[in-house]
Amino acid sequence: MTQSTPYKCKICGRPGVARYDDSCPINSLQAWVSMLAHDRCHDYAIARRRVERSISAVCDTILRTRVHDNFPDDVTVERAKHTVESARPILSFLTHRYADICCAYHHLQTIWEPDFPQQLLDHPDKSKLIMTTYVQGIKTLPRPKTA
Repeated sequence: MTQSTPYKCKICGRPGVARYDDSCPINSLQAWVSMLAHDRCHDYAIARRRVERSISAVCDTILRTRVHDNFPDDVTVERAKHTVESARPILSFLTHRYADICCAYHHLQTIWEPDFPQQLLDHPDKSKLIMTTYVQGIKTLPRPKTA
């Protein structure tokens, strides 16, 4: 027999109802319920995390090759500059994808500015803060009215 229990989505905080079969042994129903999320919210979290990891990997590469005053030769300086310039289109693509994912989840038209990848190029050590700030900004925007 199928049972149902109410839960609060751990991502969006809205209520939901979980259904489960009595024959499935659940050791702690409350522990299980505390981990539940809506399918849409879970898909958003997975897609967002995947792009965040890719952006962080590019930023880590930039950090490792960042031009410092103490580089020993011109070849190393040129290599570092090339790495940063080759990261620009990659970050542009990834930030477009990140904006698409976040805005679609929040029912908004995609909001992206060229400053987004530039901020990551200028401050690759603050990539997580930049992405979090973007998402927080998206959350504060008014939602479109549906008819």
